[in-house]
Amino acid sequence: MAFSGPQKIVTSLESEECLDIIQTGDSILSYDTENYTIVDNSVGKISNEEVDNYIVLVVGEAGTNINNWDIITSTNQNIFTLEDGYKTVEDLQIGDTLKHIDGLNADVKTITRVTLNIVEYSVDSLEKNDNFFINGILFKI
Repeated sequence: MAFSGPQKIVTSLESEECLDIIQTGDSILSYDTENYTIVDNSVGKISNEEVDNYIVLVVGEAGTNINNWDIITSTNQNIFTLEDGYKTVEDLQIGDTLKHIDGLNADVKTITRVTLNIVEYSVDSLEKNDNFFINGILFKI
């Protein structure tokens, strides 16, 4: 799971932190898929590297216009959690509905491929579960 540093990882229901300052052992939230609840988790391993291309997604509340939106900067290996399963960022399409921490879900509004060097940050492992929230969107490791 790799994202640019300014992306916000959800650390509690009231706060987020930029991914580029998260360290091994930091507390974050994840989703317990067996009990359907949001739970505390701990970062097991995080890494970073420079990449020369990425994808920018604009997502917004499902069923609304683009006025209520968020931006996710993603590399090709990320796995998004949808209402009915999982998709890699490469397989996402405009209109796909992503799982969101507030339960309202979010639709993919635009997808833009960018060729430019950035540093990506990757959450490589967690203490439990295999997912976490970036900008409120649920991702699978």
